[in-house]
Formats: sequence, structure tokens, C-alpha cells
Amino acid sequence: MADAYTVFWTRERCSALRKQGHVGEPLSLLFGGPHTSEPSFVRATVRPGDYLYPIAVYKGTLFVLGRVRVRSLLTLESFVDARPDLFAEHLREPPAWTQQASAGLTPRYVQALEAFERLRLAMPELRYLAPTCTGEAVECEDGLPIRLDCAVPSDLLERLRYRSLRRERDLSKYIRDGRLTSILGVQGIYRLTEPSAREIDALLRAAPASVTVV
Repeated sequence: MADAYTVFWTRERCSALRKQGHVGEPLSLLFGGPHTSEPSFVRATVRPGDYLYPIAVYKGTLFVLGRVRVRSLLTLESFVDARPDLFAEHLREPPAWTQQASAGLTPRYVQALEAFERLRLAMPELRYLAPTCTGEAVECEDGLPIRLDCAVPSDLLERLRYRSLRRERDLSKYIRDGRLTSILGVQGIYRLTEPSAREIDALLRAAPASVTVV
């Protein structure tokens, strides 16, 4: 059975999305890495078929930005190999020093990383999709248009539940007067309980479009 996860986006990522004019378009790619500003989908145990809900927080309000389903989850090297249409002109021979590098810095990985950095310079939209160190790619399908105006009401915020293998948790210690006092409870990639996933999905589908807020 598919799981559903929220994926935290910083305000900087939302601002870059808006400036690049991609509000209203579904996501076809997401990227993960070692930092909280671009967290790892592999570490969060995301699998093909799962649903991802990018979220953001602005002035204590939680916003749901969209929804995608995971088609595939690839290492950066596999993603570069699979997309010659994107990377052919950006590939170079790996630097000579990689022949003596540690196990984590294989020639193939360094070649993929440098090709990705060249692509990021050539494609401004990658600056919000992959704002920092990148090690994995998520190919997406069945995406809903990205929006910056779908606020989670306070009663739903208080009902939200996340689950790990060991327990469920809510956001109560981060909520005061119906608003989030900290992003710590949602910063990263976290699996929703099934009832919470259904409510988030229903909210996203039902909320009328309005003025951009985040």
C-alpha cells in the first residue's frame, strides 16, 4: 500500500519557484541530498508509488504546495545516465584525482555531480528543485499543479499525525493558538498517517485558488 509524505520547502525555494514563473505547473522531478533544505528521500524510506506533498510554513501557517506520485527513485549517477537529453552536452571526463579518491567519490559519481552542476547553471528552475548538495532524483507522475495559497486550517493542523515504524506523533508541542511556533516538527520528509494523508489530499483538491501567499 502506498504511503504519503510531506516534504518541507524553505521560503527561499518557494520564492525561487514564483520568480521563475512555475506556479501552476505540476512537478515532474524532485531531488534529495544530505541537508535539511533538500532532504533525502532514500533516508526517509520513500518508494515508487508513494505520494509526496511539498509543504512550507509562513508566519506560523502551514501551506500544502502540491502533490506528486513517485514513479522512480534514482541515484544521481543513474539519473544522469537515464537522461542523455539533459546531460549530453554537460558530461566531461572525470578529473584525474578521482582515480585515487575514497570509495564515496568514484569517478562516475564525480562526473555525474559535475554534469548536474553545469545543468543547474543552465536551467534556473533547478535552483528551487535542487538548491543545495544533490545525490538522488525522484521522477514524478500524476502531479497536481503547484500552488502557494493552500493554507492548512488550525483544526486540521491540530489533527495532523505522522508515523514512523515505532510510533505516531502530532505537532501539538509546536502549536500555539492554532499556529506553528517552530518548523522543527515538519522540517524534513515525514510519513503521514492514512487519515491525515486523506485530509491533506482533500484539502488540496477542494481549496479554491486565491492570491499567492507563501
